[in-house]
Amino acid sequence: MKAYFAKGREIYDVTLGNSKRIHINNFGYYRELAEEIRTVRPHGRKDYHLLYVASGEMEVEGTRLTPGEFYLYLPDTPQDYAYLPGEKSLYYWIHFTGYGVQAFLREAGLSGGLHAETGRKSRADDLLRLLADALSRDGEIDPPYAGDLLFALLRLLAAPSVQRYPFPRAVKALEQLEEPVCVEALAQSYRMSRGHFIRSFRAAYGVTPGDYRTRARIRLAQNLLEDTELSVCRVSEQCGFSDPLYFSRLFKKRTGLSPTEFRRARRDDLQNFNIK
Repeated sequence: MKAYFAKGREIYDVTLGNSKRIHINNFGYYRELAEEIRTVRPHGRKDYHLLYVASGEMEVEGTRLTPGEFYLYLPDTPQDYAYLPGEKSLYYWIHFTGYGVQAFLREAGLSGGLHAETGRKSRADDLLRLLADALSRDGEIDPPYAGDLLFALLRLLAAPSVQRYPFPRAVKALEQLEEPVCVEALAQSYRMSRGHFIRSFRAAYGVTPGDYRTRARIRLAQNLLEDTELSVCRVSEQCGFSDPLYFSRLFKKRTGLSPTEFRRARRDDLQNFNIK
């Protein structure tokens, strides 16, 4: 390791976090690591923790982060990450809190574990250099303007992650019901562990990948029941269910009606509409 810089308090002081809109509790970087540095915190920390890869690779929760990517730990979240060695490696970390942070992250759509796209890497690198300069030159642990720089960085990192349709390849695969899908393979395509991919997908869509696919199957079943004369068994098969009884139970659980009741109700609605 040729360079190391850190400034702030390792131990979180709750009074500082409650008295400022945003407060940098600890900031630092590693440059040109010669050996791996791993950190495991089973109970996490009480503050937010941002990890950013400027160059090199990190391993975070079983996922490899490459240049331009980041990971945000929420308070009280278990942590397991490692800075990997490399001649040109450069890794930043920021611990922060404040009464305005939670609302800001919610508004920005930034939740734990999201990754930045590398298209904004140069701007993120510039902001981190400015932040490092501000903290290394100023006599205060957290000069007022450092918070503005951190807010700017968080907004920049959030921007590419806040998409209406994240994980587009995964969504396309899950909606192609005629083809088998493997969640493990989808996770690997995003360079993520299976567990991390499922958590990130659920954070974006509110459901797991498996439940997303089940919803797509139920939507198709509704369309087939309404628009075709296919039997319930045939609809079940067309939607990828090998057991018609299981399909009927699941359909009723999701819609409140059995497939037969759903078909009858939709056709009654259509008939009443035509009469009027």
